[in-house]
Amino acid sequence: MQKHIERPIGAMLKRYRQHGNQTMRELAAEIGMSTPTLCRVERGDGEPDLTSELKLLAWMFGSGKGTR
Repeated sequence: MQKHIERPIGAMLKRYRQHGNQTMRELAAEIGMSTPTLCRVERGDGEPDLTSELKLLAWMFGSGKGTR
């Protein structure tokens, strides 16, 4: 079930990052997560832990930045 969620999130993260001309490191810092974790989520490789998922959700829906 997680894989179906991760792939669209990963694609959205990649589009957001590329649209803003950000590096993985810059976006990871903006979200508040590690760069390796962001890389895995963007690729859809594995499952983020609960803390990472909460940070992504807070960033995407709480701050409005994820809707650029």
